Amino acid sequence: MNITHIQQKITELEKTRTDWFVPKETMGFMTNLLHLFNAKSVLEIGTHHGFSALCFSLDTTKVVTIEKDEAWANIAHKNISVANNIELIQGDALVVLPTLQEQKKQFDFIFIDAKKCEYKEYVQLSLLLLSKEG
Repeated sequence: MNITHIQQKITELEKTRTDWFVPKETMGFMTNLLHLFNAKSVLEIGTHHGFSALCFSLDTTKVVTIEKDEAWANIAHKNISVANNIELIQGDALVVLPTLQEQKKQFDFIFIDAKKCEYKEYVQLSLLLLSKEG
C-alpha cells in the first residue's frame, strides 16, 4: 500500500468538500477510536465517493465498504484504487450484510453513513458482524 498516494487522493478529494463529506472533526474522532481500540478491520455502510474509506485505510488492515448506488460506486472505485486494503461491494446493504454474516465476517469498527430511514436495520444486521473487541 502506498500511503503517499492515499494521502494525495484524500487531499484531492478534500478540495471538493461538500456537506456530503464526513466532517473533519468526526473523521478525526473515528480515527482516534480506531487507534484506541487497535481496530484492524472496518465495515462502512455508505461509500459515496470513498473519502472515509480512504481515511480508514490509513489506520487499518482491511476496509469493506458497501455502496448501493452504482454511479457512486463507480466513482468510489476510481478513488479508492490507490489503496489495496479496501474492498468495495456495490449493492444494497440490507442484502449484503446477511451475506457477510453467512461468510462469518467480523469487523472491529462499523461506520454507518447511508440511508437514514434504514439505520435501525443496518444496526441490527451490523451488530452480528461486530467482533468481541469492536
